[in-house]
Amino acid sequence: MFDYTQLATLSAILRHGAFDAAAVELGITQSAVSQRLRALEDRVGQPLVQRGTPCTGTALGQRLAVDSQTKCKFCTNTESCM
Repeated sequence: MFDYTQLATLSAILRHGAFDAAAVELGITQSAVSQRLRALEDRVGQPLVQRGTPCTGTALGQRLAVDSQTKCKFCTNTESCM
């Protein structure tokens, strides 16, 4: 299972192309965005975002973001999803 907040963070980063804009959308600090992404990357064992301006998703990052948006659309448990 994946943590819903981490998946939401990944999606926000890819939507905005920046950690700071993702933080504003999610109402958390940029540091918290970085920590959530790092935890998710540690879980899957590879990078999910190519850092730069703008940030873009790796192939796995893009697929995971799309899949999580589809599968978690009706997810009400903010602790875990999938």
